[in-house]
Amino acid sequence: MMHGNANLAELIGSRICHDLISPIGAIQNGLELISLTGDADSSPEMELISDSCAHANARIRFFRIAFGSSGSGQSLSVNEAQSVISGMYAGDRLSADWTLSEPAPREEVQLALLALLCMDRALLRGGNVQISRSNGEWHLAATGPQIRVDPAIWKVLRGSVSASDIRPADVQFPLLAVRAADQGRDINWRETEETIDIRF
Repeated sequence: MMHGNANLAELIGSRICHDLISPIGAIQNGLELISLTGDADSSPEMELISDSCAHANARIRFFRIAFGSSGSGQSLSVNEAQSVISGMYAGDRLSADWTLSEPAPREEVQLALLALLCMDRALLRGGNVQISRSNGEWHLAATGPQIRVDPAIWKVLRGSVSASDIRPADVQFPLLAVRAADQGRDINWRETEETIDIRF
């Protein structure tokens, strides 16, 4: 049942992202046209609208991969993955570095982005996450000034917590657990006061 719920959730996520990306893109195009005609100056208000649209667009691109339907046989290029991650965390308390040098299967990238969101919840005051892949194994290594792992939430990665007990902000945990199991992967992590590693 959990697997079926995950499939449905991904389809809903894909639909929402698909329907939102077009109007936000249209607003961005409109702002560019206004700036070209010279009818509007670079006022703080216009800059705020432009920055907000860019951030919303970046988050939708990220969520489309993390929470949308991944599809089989698709891959993500290095440039696209780097663009999606840097756009998501531009100006944020958290930074993430995509260190892969070649395209990766989209379904595996989905796991990496979900794991990144899990780490985000633990990095209370921000930090840096290094994302790498070697011999098919993914490794996310994070450092930060204050790391706090909530055991009650992270247990879901081992299937020991019901999805009904998860808050909306933590939906990445059960989805990561389900999709990792689909790929025959075990999720392992360890943390200290200033580091946290996830491998799968």
